[in-house]
Amino acid sequence: MHRGRTQFLVLIILLHQALIQAQVYGQGIPSSCHKLEIKYKRSMGIDASDAIHIPESLQVPADHKLRLCYLGQGVQKYKFNGTEWINFNASAVLHLGGQNRIGGRHFYLAKPDNLGGQPTWETFSSWSTVTGKALEKTSVRNDAIAWVLLQSTHSSGSGKRFGQATYIQRLFTVGGLPPNTTSLTGAVTGQYFESPYTAVYAYYTKQ
Repeated sequence: MHRGRTQFLVLIILLHQALIQAQVYGQGIPSSCHKLEIKYKRSMGIDASDAIHIPESLQVPADHKLRLCYLGQGVQKYKFNGTEWINFNASAVLHLGGQNRIGGRHFYLAKPDNLGGQPTWETFSSWSTVTGKALEKTSVRNDAIAWVLLQSTHSSGSGKRFGQATYIQRLFTVGGLPPNTTSLTGAVTGQYFESPYTAVYAYYTKQ
């Protein structure tokens, strides 16, 4: 009897965890995404059982499925236009599920493509690439860059990676902000600034 009760409690715990994961992305999530979610929670001091809700404005259409997640580590690049810092580029390495091995890179095209996409992600093994155009942005923390929903404007290469990607989310951001207004003293037009950041990039495909 005791054994049966224990098994039942374990089942309830597993079900609870699955529901929490579904709340995060609106559906069950791949292991590469779950690992990065747990890592982010630990770094932010968030209890493992607490759900992190993705803002409604950043949700993808229901007929698209989350496929995999990469951790991006790099810099956001800004240029001072005389009155404010403009984000014009980014450079980062990508780690599948937070693995130590570098699995790809993130960068901007020299100019937007025909559909307005410019931020680009590329994998090295099972080569693939996807370029996206930002649809929505939401500031979740005042000490980090916004979370973003992008729609693919072009993708190619392996369907196991980015070759069939339709949407990309930038989530769980840390850092990456430009200098604040009190740091403008001494800045000159055309000056560049690189701000270290990390983010989780979630990739979706059509079901």
